[in-house]
Order: sequence, then C-alpha cells, then structure tokens
Amino acid sequence: MSLDPGIHAGRTDVQRPAAAARSILACPSDVRLVVDGIDDVTEGLADAHLEMQEQEGRPVFSCPADAALAIAATDGRGALLTLHSGLGRPGSAERAATLTLSGRLEAAGLEECECCSEVRVRVLLHLDFALLARPGHGPDEARIRVPLAAFTAPGLELNRGFLQRSTEHANQCHQDEPAPRHRHPHRHPPRRGHRGPGSPA
Repeated sequence: MSLDPGIHAGRTDVQRPAAAARSILACPSDVRLVVDGIDDVTEGLADAHLEMQEQEGRPVFSCPADAALAIAATDGRGALLTLHSGLGRPGSAERAATLTLSGRLEAAGLEECECCSEVRVRVLLHLDFALLARPGHGPDEARIRVPLAAFTAPGLELNRGFLQRSTEHANQCHQDEPAPRHRHPHRHPPRRGHRGPGSPA
C-alpha cells in the first residue's frame, strides 16, 4: 500500500493539523478499512458485529474471534484506514476532509460481551503514517502528513471530535435520564460507517 506523502507538517504548525486529524478519528461519518491480502475484511459481518473506537490516538477494533479481521491481526497484516470527517453539520465544508492512516494490525487480547457473553477480539492498528486531506481549490487544497508524535499527543484527548460525539451521544441516548451530580468525560465509539468493501462499519 502506497500513499501520497503530501506536505510534511513537521516544519510548519504541527498542532493545528494534528488536532484536526485527531478530531476526525474521534468523530468520523464513514470508516473504511482495507487489509493486505483480503478482498473484503467485513464479509459476513453485520454492522453490530464490528466496531471501532479510538484510544490515545490509535484505532481499536472489536470483532468476533473467527472474523477475517481477527485472523488478519493474528497474522500482523498491513492495513489502510480511511475516515471521512463527521465534524460540523452535514453538508458543511468540514465534512469534505478525510484522514488516512496506515499501519500494522495486532491482536490485543480477548474480551467478553456483557450482554451475550460473546468472546470478541480487540484489534489494534499500530500506525506508521497519518495523512490529512482537505479538498479545496488552488491554495486552499492541502494534503498534510501529520507527525505521529503530535497526532497521538495526550493533550489532544479532549479534542473537538470527541466533544461533539459525546454531546451527540448524550442528546440521543440520555435525554430522559436525570443528570448525575458529577459529570466526567467518557469515551464513546464513533458512529459506525456504511458497510462496503473495506468498511469496518
């Protein structure tokens, strides 16, 4: 898998593109995964059986133990993850941005589903490349390679995408619940993308 290296952000303002890229990872509208040697890593899986969330700037998947993705992770296959921005309102210019991440899959242990006792595999994507694309016209168009150290920086945990997704989750799922006395930031898996070739849903 090869990527256009784009403009390296190492000598410019690193924080702004890193924050934008991290926000897209936390709040994508669509997620697509391509794995070396596998035509469709989601084949045979319903949307509810494949999930993705971000932890410390790294994509983490959860899938059944016999899924193609779990087997690919055990083999340590290379993968390319493309995320379309879910920031802002639908149809806004922010939604045109994309984040492309490449790396190697790793099986990171088993977990048991709380509702059905299904055994699932946690799959990590160890990153080696991050590319932020902001389509536009002329000088407004940019493809920026984001340094991984900046992209995974702890200071970006409470990024704009995380806050937007947390607010959406609270509005959609907890409108009728009494407000707790103390609120703490929490993680919430991004909205599942549309299933299709190379889509983790």
